[in-house]
Amino acid sequence: MTELLISLMNTSRAMQRVTAFSLFALILLGLFWLVSWSASVLDAKADHIETLREDAYRLSEVIRRRPQASPAALDPDPAVFTQGESVAVIQAKLQERLNSVSAATGASVLSVVGIPQAVADHVSYVGLKASFQGSLPAVHEVVRQLEFSVPPLIIRQAKFHGENQLSAGGLSEPIQLSAEIVVLAAVDPGLGSVEKVKP
Repeated sequence: MTELLISLMNTSRAMQRVTAFSLFALILLGLFWLVSWSASVLDAKADHIETLREDAYRLSEVIRRRPQASPAALDPDPAVFTQGESVAVIQAKLQERLNSVSAATGASVLSVVGIPQAVADHVSYVGLKASFQGSLPAVHEVVRQLEFSVPPLIIRQAKFHGENQLSAGGLSEPIQLSAEIVVLAAVDPGLGSVEKVKP
């Protein structure tokens, strides 16, 4: 390196200027490449964040548009009822549906607890309180499939919490959520005694 500098100093002034301009141009090119690369990384991050926001919005829309219970008809369609000879059997079927949906989407079920049979708006329900976790798309898909499954289910309550830690000024990825939901299934009114709850 020292010999190169000595050789450069011994060259003509015109050659020194050409070399200086070349180095300056090389530095500018390097800076331009660095700025371009940084901009492309920021654009990719912005697109990814926008995708996550869209997923979160779709999840909130699924919860917001959940079906509202309506008074039972005089001759209700049996297809709307989750069948079972007892509350315990129906809750077991609900847990099977939850486990199946979670496994298909990549979410993990953490706990499932049965809740008492209840009635709201003249409709009898049996339900579960379940906790599960997974990526944002997986949690969204679990909620969506439960809401639109047949026989119909109603997600009466839902709580979501982020599980990511702050790292280098931002959230670690992919986005992970934990969820706690109360899932209700309409049952045959003749199943047994029920507890009235607020709609």
